[in-house]
Amino acid sequence: MLKIIILSVAILLPISIFSEVTIVNKDSVQYKLFIEKDNSAEHTVINANTTAVACQSNCKILIKQNKNFIKAKDKDIIIIKDGKLKKKLQIKKKSIDKESIVPIKKDVKVESTTKK
Repeated sequence: MLKIIILSVAILLPISIFSEVTIVNKDSVQYKLFIEKDNSAEHTVINANTTAVACQSNCKILIKQNKNFIKAKDKDIIIIKDGKLKKKLQIKKKSIDKESIVPIKKDVKVESTTKK
């Protein structure tokens, strides 16, 4: 029985880690948040200059003080800056094909196009 529990935790723990929505408060102000997910809702607080997990997957986050809200999905990072919620742009890494790399030519003279 103990092996089943350990195995279940080992399988489910990475799933919960990688599918969470993170919220970063860059302001020096504490905010009261309302987080809505599916059919449930939660009232919480994020302290000034801190990072926290907002929810485990898709949710709607609302700052109670100013009614600013945003919809977030798996792996989103939400930034609070100047009382506004914004999604942090996530750049996906692509592998580069070695044959597509073009060497830079040295000693190339560039002429100015501005008129004197």
